[in-house]
Amino acid sequence: MKNAVIGFAFNYSNEQIAPFLNSLNRSGFTGDLILYVNNKSRIEKTSSLKYNFVLINFEADHQALIIKHRVLKVLSKPFFKSVRKVKARNAESILQNEQPFTADFLSWCYVNYYLATIRFVLYYNFLVSNKYANVFFSDVSDVIFQSNIFDAVVPSKIMAFEEKKDVMLGQDEYNSQWVIETCGNEAFEKISSKNIYCSGTILSDYETAIHFLKDYIKLMLSKDFKRKIVGLDQGFYNYMVSFQQKEYFQKSENGEVIFTVALNKAEEFIIEGNKISYSEKRNKVPVVVHQYTRHPEVKAYVNQLYKS
Repeated sequence: MKNAVIGFAFNYSNEQIAPFLNSLNRSGFTGDLILYVNNKSRIEKTSSLKYNFVLINFEADHQALIIKHRVLKVLSKPFFKSVRKVKARNAESILQNEQPFTADFLSWCYVNYYLATIRFVLYYNFLVSNKYANVFFSDVSDVIFQSNIFDAVVPSKIMAFEEKKDVMLGQDEYNSQWVIETCGNEAFEKISSKNIYCSGTILSDYETAIHFLKDYIKLMLSKDFKRKIVGLDQGFYNYMVSFQQKEYFQKSENGEVIFTVALNKAEEFIIEGNKISYSEKRNKVPVVVHQYTRHPEVKAYVNQLYKS
């Protein structure tokens, strides 16, 4: 059975995500790359890729329903909380039976929530009808692969990848806001001294991924929050890892499998033999480097390696 890498590439072109596409091609991956795109995306399949390329344009597939829910969003704004509760009850039954959601429900989510927050709803809907051995949910614009990510799979576990080890959640303004907004001050106080885990790169076997996605969707639909804020998926994810402490999470130190670099300093990078690694893990080349675009020199180096 094949493995799958799944991500969103809204508004991007092949050229803009060339490091992602080309590094994945060189990594030894031969499964399916599933990319969600929109009408502004300029991404085409190329014959030089070793993996199978699947493009899903949700906007084009459900244009009429999206327009409908944009109108209803304005008309029903005062009643959103009541509508959400009804949607949550209906979703509970669908998730319990591991069935796909209706196009109408997905379009409602698409219109009413920020894209990153509901990407896991769309991932669930795809995966519940398409079985794989293992899956990797990944950001696209700032990720490169240095080897095959699926060599790092831990059976029956979600690999939760740590960000910078010595920066706690409560020390980072953005992560603090995301947890408070999604899950409240009480939850934040209990996990503010915990490490930050990144929702932009998640590795799992198929069955555990479905379990996680169901839990995430239930949590998202149970909460009242400012729905159009960027980054709230990170708030939910850290709540699940550190507050709920779901048993399926396997925590992975930064730089072991994935080097998540936004909070790291320039001197903490090692670049040798066309590979990027973390100075604290000097003898370990991570499989994936994430958020490299936050560092101009590293970004320039990556573009040089993987633009073609």
